[in-house]
Amino acid sequence: MKVFSYVIVNDDGSAPNYDAPMTTLAICKPKIRLYAQPGDLVIAFAGQTLGPEPHAVRWAGVVTEKMTFAEYWNAPRFVAKRPGKSERPDNIYKPSGTTYEQVNNPSHTAKNISRDLGGAFVLAFETAWRFGPVVEILPEEFGLRLSGARRGHRVCPISAVEWGSLKKWLNNHCPADASRKTPRHNKRSSC
Repeated sequence: MKVFSYVIVNDDGSAPNYDAPMTTLAICKPKIRLYAQPGDLVIAFAGQTLGPEPHAVRWAGVVTEKMTFAEYWNAPRFVAKRPGKSERPDNIYKPSGTTYEQVNNPSHTAKNISRDLGGAFVLAFETAWRFGPVVEILPEEFGLRLSGARRGHRVCPISAVEWGSLKKWLNNHCPADASRKTPRHNKRSSC
């Protein structure tokens, strides 16, 4: 298993999108969306705008599915993540011939199109942990903390034993009702 870690600067409910039926990452973090595979873990640490603790986990999820934007748009189960159906939609790219049209939405503008589509894929997470504003500091023992430059993302392989310990930590420290809480903001997200 690989762990993709990054710093999330805005957790407004669009990247990732926590709406049912699954947590999804369809906008922002194009390199993670391009390279992560089913079975990999994505973990986000709180950026300065979300709190003063740089090692606080904001959310994490195990990639269940990796699909194209067309597959995401056309899947009936993800219709609720489209503009007009979700307050912070991430299913905002409608297939149009051989390309995609960005549907008017409150999450991203035209300036985000090339970055969003540069990821080429949408990640879906059936298993996800949402810490939100709850400050849970990831112990150093996992070796996944981001230090020094915190831009971009890091990739680190972990063994099955390490994953077992990390999964136990996530299960024990994530608030029980966190997956149902989505912050409501009116500003557009910035990646």
